[in-house]
Amino acid sequence: MLLKVENLTVKFDKTPVLENISFELEENEVLGVIGPNGAGKTTLLKALIFQVPFEGKITYKEGTLVKMVPQLKNLNRNLPLTVEEFFTFSKISPEVFKNFFDEKFLKKTLSNLSDGELQKVLIIKALSQKPDLVLLDEPSSFLDPKNKETVFSIIEKFHERDKFSIIIVSHDISLISSMTDRVICLNKNLVCDGPITHLTPEILEKLYGYKVMAHLHRH
Repeated sequence: MLLKVENLTVKFDKTPVLENISFELEENEVLGVIGPNGAGKTTLLKALIFQVPFEGKITYKEGTLVKMVPQLKNLNRNLPLTVEEFFTFSKISPEVFKNFFDEKFLKKTLSNLSDGELQKVLIIKALSQKPDLVLLDEPSSFLDPKNKETVFSIIEKFHERDKFSIIIVSHDISLISSMTDRVICLNKNLVCDGPITHLTPEILEKLYGYKVMAHLHRH
């Protein structure tokens, strides 16, 4: 077991954002997290890297390295850095990032990157550090279909090679079902936790409060 979460509760101004969340994550497992806006999905990821105060218990296997790729909308894109400087300051070997980007791209500043380009840079940075667990917060948001395919192809290649665990938060249920075998449904409380094949229309309606049409990729 890589991670164990027990009775996790997070409150902001005494208002519960997450209540009594418990689950486990195995090594090399890919776990999806879905739920409506305001369900506490991003807060869960922040708690897992100890960025917010919480009650309960979060236990990692000793020596676990965790990396998080945040939502693009939460990033400061005005840092006066080129892509190459960004990788260098992050202590990523040039042999790694030069396999993905040419010299012209590496000289571009972060502020001049498209959403798809920046997402690719952030994901390669996180995966190149050989983490045991990667937290992905809405990695397909703002991406067109071509960039979405590129980004997830990169994730799958790294995952196949390095055998790390992933927790991925997304509103894209079809994406979650194609990448994961297990999903937790979150709406402040834990609504469900199980195989993606058990994600029935009834559970989705209970989670979101209305009927949801989703195409699930059956494994």
